[in-house]
Amino acid sequence: MSELAQVASDTSRRGILLCLLAMLVFAGQDAIVKMLIQDMAVSQLLLVRYWAFTVFALIYAHYNGGLMKAARSAHPRLQLLRSLLGASVVILSGLYAMSIGRSRTP
Repeated sequence: MSELAQVASDTSRRGILLCLLAMLVFAGQDAIVKMLIQDMAVSQLLLVRYWAFTVFALIYAHYNGGLMKAARSAHPRLQLLRSLLGASVVILSGLYAMSIGRSRTP
């Protein structure tokens, strides 16, 4: 077997294992969520999930050159615009949900 074929075989094997691991993680999360939803509010459950994701993302960023490298953007103006649009959607959705953003006529 040539060296290129060996590399392709190793890459395929690694891809299959990572895919299986991802399916196992998603199935595990689903089972845990179904157990916890009986005792916790949905907002609390989502908060815990986001915290866990943040921990994993920070660990991943640390091992791939640090947080500053991960936060650096090739297009900072576009990133700023995207951030402002995302924040405005969250703020307006919150105002709408709290009935502050709805106009009422007597």
